[in-house]
Amino acid sequence: MEEANGAPKEGMSKISAYCQEAKRGDSNTKYTIAMKLLNGETGGSSTLVEYEKQQGFQWLLIAAMSGGAEVCPKAKYELGFCYEQGKGTQEDKREGLKWIEAAANQGYDVAERELGLRYLEGRNGVEKNLFLACKWLRRAAYRNNILAQFELGLYLTKGRNPKDITPAQFEESNKWLKKCAGQKCPAHPNQYAKKKDPKPCQICHDIVESNFYIGMRYHRGTGGVQQSSGQASKWLRAAASEGHKEAIDVLKKDYGGTKVLFK
Repeated sequence: MEEANGAPKEGMSKISAYCQEAKRGDSNTKYTIAMKLLNGETGGSSTLVEYEKQQGFQWLLIAAMSGGAEVCPKAKYELGFCYEQGKGTQEDKREGLKWIEAAANQGYDVAERELGLRYLEGRNGVEKNLFLACKWLRRAAYRNNILAQFELGLYLTKGRNPKDITPAQFEESNKWLKKCAGQKCPAHPNQYAKKKDPKPCQICHDIVESNFYIGMRYHRGTGGVQQSSGQASKWLRAAASEGHKEAIDVLKKDYGGTKVLFK
């Protein structure tokens, strides 16, 4: 096959077709096409990879600047990672953080959670700041981000001396863990029938772990709750139904078996 600028014409035509579709489409189409180009979904030659990413970056920038309330924050978030990773553009970590912050300030829960984790761990261009970590994780959690609900519920108490944790912090921790435990994974809504999956997705994992953590708090009478065999059994059986080994062991030892409760 003849080549143009060192690249197969067939590959160029595929990229061109994507770009024409983006040009004609609305902001959502521009965003979708941008992500396909950035992820190399045109199936073009390896000689076109960088050109393909550059085109994807340009369409993503357009979507970020002109998209509506739904598309714009997502595009800004992805644009931030493009800058941080030098994907389709020159690497610029400071510029990348700016776009991720912009997405978070527009209420995009994925960006809010990402900022929360960065402040929690002190990474990717931000200094550790626990106040800001909680602020952003709370914002994401209130927008029903399941991962943020689990992370916030866990962070408020994990690894700390119980004497240093206030009743309000225990209460908030339990609130978010229970909220997470009662969720269904959007990608796997029938997760409670997927007991044989050896590697559940992160959301499924966090939901099951939330059930376990709450169950153990009731089992031990810690974490700001009174000991309750009934409550402990309820939450632990929900975790056990997903094959949670520790939950199964506790049920066998202290609650007379592992008959599961399905949600």
